[in-house]
Amino acid sequence: MNLATHLLHDAWSDAFDVAAVISNDTDLCEPIKIVNAELNKVVGVLCPAASCSQPLRNVAKFVKHIRTAHLAAAQFPDPIPGTTITKPTTW
Repeated sequence: MNLATHLLHDAWSDAFDVAAVISNDTDLCEPIKIVNAELNKVVGVLCPAASCSQPLRNVAKFVKHIRTAHLAAAQFPDPIPGTTITKPTTW
């Protein structure tokens, strides 16, 4: 909900020309569609999943995949130094 709200707010505020949403969540289809179609902004999707959902593909102006190696390289160390915070084993 927060991402959709800020995407719409920033588009109406003319805070960007091109936005990239990192998600594979189809709940974002409608706000992306509104921003692209009604506000004449370019919103694309950077998909962290192996396959981007078709509904997102249908509304995004562009779709790019984030490689697994890039996602892994962008994560905090496990555990985060100086803490007991660990990441799930599936990450």
